[in-house]
Amino acid sequence: MGYEITISIGGKVNKYNKEKLEELNKILTNEIEQEDSKEEKFRSKNFTGFYGGKIVIYENGVIDFDSKNLRGHFYDTDDMAEVLSEIIEDGYIKMTFLGENGEQWGYFIKPNKVEFLEPILVPENLKRKIKEIIDKELGS
Repeated sequence: MGYEITISIGGKVNKYNKEKLEELNKILTNEIEQEDSKEEKFRSKNFTGFYGGKIVIYENGVIDFDSKNLRGHFYDTDDMAEVLSEIIEDGYIKMTFLGENGEQWGYFIKPNKVEFLEPILVPENLKRKIKEIIDKELGS
């Protein structure tokens, strides 16, 4: 079977390149072959786990991964993070993953910038303070 991973995606995207997002979604839904993409960078990336779904950005800026199954075999998640950083022009995306063994990782994505997210374990009484610091630092 393989290693199952659950994806969670959220954020606030105020402005983005609609043509690039449409091109990415055509690849993910197999409307076009990846090697036929007009976006050169899209042709060389691995989107395993994302195929069959769509990245959706609603009018209010909320972003979502629309898929029948949010569990899958997500490989090269950094490739998707990099591509999304080139699609968004203003705002941020937080994309996180949870492996079946409890491993967690993710990405904080801004225009042309990707930061790797590391999970940390903290005492409950410090959780709110740390979240406030992180939110302020990341601008989320």
